[in-house]
Amino acid sequence: GREILFWDPVTGKQITENQRDTSWSTWTSKLGFEVMGIWADGAGNDDVNSVCRSNSQEYVLTCDDFGGVRLFNFPCVADDAPYRLFRGHSSHVTNGVFSADDRYVFTAGGHDRAAFQWRTIGVNKDDTMQDSRELQRVYDVDQDTFAKRKELTRAPPPKWGALDAEGKYFGPLDG
Repeated sequence: GREILFWDPVTGKQITENQRDTSWSTWTSKLGFEVMGIWADGAGNDDVNSVCRSNSQEYVLTCDDFGGVRLFNFPCVADDAPYRLFRGHSSHVTNGVFSADDRYVFTAGGHDRAAFQWRTIGVNKDDTMQDSRELQRVYDVDQDTFAKRKELTRAPPPKWGALDAEGKYFGPLDG
């Protein structure tokens, strides 16, 4: 029921004091005051699959059931908080994490079985404008190359053979 319970690992007893102002070394929970803004209006409990706060503690990353990877400011406490949406996976994204220096994000897809490595700009404090310009240059070259490709032609559809008396499939005819 969207409830967070805290336990003392030494005694095994539940901690009943308010933990709202506790400073955590990591943040991977989908629930909590610091991440209440990641939820869109009408979102289901299972729409967000993973949460990961950056090591700089300034950003939080979410992965969702709709192929989206979202980057929010941390803490993310406002309703309908602003975010940057990144797409690439063709189905739900099961998990996402920051690299130790926050320069990369790694995500794992569900049905597409893809692992993506995303380069971040500005998340790491040591990023420079040169890093940003270099990344933009690579992006522009890729876009130019893509735009200059000739129209791809599709192969003609195969001609299918007849089924045998038992109704078994023989596949396409050669030729």
